[in-house]
Amino acid sequence: HPADARALSLGQSPLGTTHRHGFLMRLALPVVGALWPLEATPPDVEIGDGESLERFGLDACVLHTPGHTPGHTCLLLEGGVAFAGDLVARHRGPKLQDLLATDWAQLGPSLARLQAAHPAEVYTGHQSRPIPGPALQQLRPR
Repeated sequence: HPADARALSLGQSPLGTTHRHGFLMRLALPVVGALWPLEATPPDVEIGDGESLERFGLDACVLHTPGHTPGHTCLLLEGGVAFAGDLVARHRGPKLQDLLATDWAQLGPSLARLQAAHPAEVYTGHQSRPIPGPALQQLRPR
């Protein structure tokens, strides 16, 4: 997404602020970054909200869901599958992620946008099992 392109080009990953156990990542990430720095990677393509990925061979579209990062996006695939990245989490049950965000106030509206798409199942960024669509619909911002 264009909102994250500059950071990617500079080899940066904005951490934002932490809640709950996110402070552990806040402590660990500078060490990890020093050992394995991010490479500056200018994006080949910038894709915005609502754009189709058909030109890349995917029957999917982009849903801009800022909060975790300014350009965080979800991918909505034909057939009802969604890839939600770090918008939602499945650790100890489905929930709106609550560890790291660049803008906490945007997470609730971003969740509502994903829910409005009514995916049948949602894959998160850090779990292999999907969240069933009805469970996603039950989530509420805290």
